[in-house]
Amino acid sequence: MNETPSYDNMSLEEFAKQPYVIKLNGKDCVIFADTVKDIPYIKLGRIVRGGYVAVYVDSRRLKDLLAALGTATFELYPEVLAPLGRTSLEASNIMRVQEQPHLDLRGSGTLIGIIDTGIDYTKDAFLHEDGTSKIRYIWDQTVEGNSPDDFLYGSEYTNEQINQALQSDTPFDIVPSIDTAGHGTFLASVAASKQKSDYIGAAPDADLIVVKLKRIEKFFNNFFCIPESQENAFSSADIMLAIEYMIDRANELKMPLAICIGLGSNMSGHDGFSVLGEYISVISQLNGICICTAAGNEVNAGHHASGILAKTNSTQTIQIQVPENANSFMMQIYANSPDRMSVSLKSPLGETIPRAAAISGSITETNLILERARVSVRYFFPTWWIRRSNNSYKICASHAWYMGSHFILRYYCKRQVQQLASYHRLDYSRSSIYKSRPSYNCCRAGYVNRRYYQWCV
Repeated sequence: MNETPSYDNMSLEEFAKQPYVIKLNGKDCVIFADTVKDIPYIKLGRIVRGGYVAVYVDSRRLKDLLAALGTATFELYPEVLAPLGRTSLEASNIMRVQEQPHLDLRGSGTLIGIIDTGIDYTKDAFLHEDGTSKIRYIWDQTVEGNSPDDFLYGSEYTNEQINQALQSDTPFDIVPSIDTAGHGTFLASVAASKQKSDYIGAAPDADLIVVKLKRIEKFFNNFFCIPESQENAFSSADIMLAIEYMIDRANELKMPLAICIGLGSNMSGHDGFSVLGEYISVISQLNGICICTAAGNEVNAGHHASGILAKTNSTQTIQIQVPENANSFMMQIYANSPDRMSVSLKSPLGETIPRAAAISGSITETNLILERARVSVRYFFPTWWIRRSNNSYKICASHAWYMGSHFILRYYCKRQVQQLASYHRLDYSRSSIYKSRPSYNCCRAGYVNRRYYQWCV
């Protein structure tokens, strides 16, 4: 950089609110803390349960961060999640449970947490019979004001403030938290609506805690190929802090808590070892805490492909169908350690990019002339290894995930190619680098336990 900003006199709260600062998530282990303690453009925020930490970084210094931490930097990047679809209450058979007279399972004495696009707290569905709100707290991450302790951003509204707003002719002047998308309000209605006419929620007597998520930082628009028009793109780092906030408030209220996360993503290795996945696994073991997440909305979307490269220099082709007016899209490919693959690309008009060298931490960018597009290939390989006793030669298996319609609004992907559709072809090949080397197995020590390939157009 030509000019290095001064961070010395900035508090963590001041640093976190700078427009160039992005929020990552990482493991608060001794090695990581010792590594970053003397790096001025990194500040560690709230440490959450399970030993994870919010990491605030100057986005202009990411190349320096990569040089300092190596490919472990990738594990710090957040996942991007978006709201998933809506299903009916009847299909879940909740009504049968409510109708059992001897069970009386209506949610009395419990809390339901909604982490989503917010809530319309003025709806009758969220009011008790006396007109007071059943929402105990709202943390709106998008509104700057009285932020919760140790969370540095957003504004917290209590039940007392919400009730005060409900008595006003201009409630949003008092509690200016608005669900512009409606998805969070929908989930809260399904989960905890009081009986209104013929409709009732799954747990009508439960109280609510709501977090309205802020949109992920604009820096990640290009990094993850997210359209600026996609407002509902959320960071896993903000979701982890939202979970932590809800647990803190539930402990203060001494009430059990069920957290509903109606969001999904095609990022990470889908093996439970992402930072968010491991954090939720830790939280799910706490007494009095239940986490429910959405799943199954992409069964026929064709956003996943898998394959096995059985020998050195073998190849497999993934064909991605792209609409005519697409701007950009991203695909991620994961393989287990120690397998190494490289990727090449052929455009709809026949331009071919040869296999990019599979070098850890490398970024290969190529401009396509006929397509007027730029292709970026990134490789992230693990750096910590354990040698196994046998010298067997292992087959290379891989999985590829297309980011999908939640973020690429006009795009879709199918493994078969239709005759009239244009498509990009991605070839990925097993590298010969391990041909004469013994197999290894990666130790889950630190940040990385698998190989990651990211392909962007």
